[in-house]
Amino acid sequence: MGFIRRTVIAGLLSLLFIPGHMFADPYFFRVPDIKPISPLQVFDLGGITYFSGRDQYKGFFGPDFVEKNRNFKDRPESGRGCYTPRHWDTYGWDPDLKGGCPEVYENLKPKFGRELTNLWVDAIVAEPRAYLMHRTAHLNRFLQFLCKGCEEPVKTGWQSNNQKEVTFTPNPIYNVIEWLSVNWSLSPFGPPYIYLLVCIAFMWASLGIRDRITRHVTFALVSSGTLYTLALFVIGIAHEYRYIYWTMLAALIATPVIFARVVMRKDLRASLRFGPLALIAAVIAFREIAVRFFL
Repeated sequence: MGFIRRTVIAGLLSLLFIPGHMFADPYFFRVPDIKPISPLQVFDLGGITYFSGRDQYKGFFGPDFVEKNRNFKDRPESGRGCYTPRHWDTYGWDPDLKGGCPEVYENLKPKFGRELTNLWVDAIVAEPRAYLMHRTAHLNRFLQFLCKGCEEPVKTGWQSNNQKEVTFTPNPIYNVIEWLSVNWSLSPFGPPYIYLLVCIAFMWASLGIRDRITRHVTFALVSSGTLYTLALFVIGIAHEYRYIYWTMLAALIATPVIFARVVMRKDLRASLRFGPLALIAAVIAFREIAVRFFL
């Protein structure tokens, strides 16, 4: 019970950082407010509009926005409108050259802050079902879980186009690493949901670690990886593979510990030794069957 109590207290204390940094950033650290929450608000308003069929921008973009948000009449070959659960980018520019709606972000800039926040909160309160459908669709798309053709291969070798002094030339070692990274990301073990699944399973498995300190550190590590990704259900706006890196790292660090301290322990009951591994295998099998034969 002591461990559970400390975990709950630590979680509650961590929540204090939310109002704490909101006060410290402008008044103590003197950080300029660039309204970083605005892309999330724009994305959510577009998603709620899509799933509710009602314009959450209150006619700001004209009477045809609901239809445009769902489907481009002049570009039917694009297969969509402004909204896609993949990312918010289509409201800021045209990232995939299928016809974005950059005017949404640009024209809303004067409303950034309290006015856009009120619009956002009102939309969530008025259309909670549409909001949850939008957030679920985005997280599912990011995790590449129950979706077909939603692979996002690892991107390597990218650098800013304004870097003039610093660059690199690929060598054979780099090429091997790139090949392994890209092909692993496209394998059944590469989608981001795998690492969230491993962290969740290892939270269960860590209970079988005998040493108290090792058990607590391992549990904290994989809990951190789990919470990091689950937070994207509320704040996620992008699709890039890099946003799973911390969860991936937590899972990889914990793997040798779980195998050495849990799976290899013959004095531990079988359900704790092999149950987490069976859970991982079952979910992967379920996902592969669903994607290959039913979606």
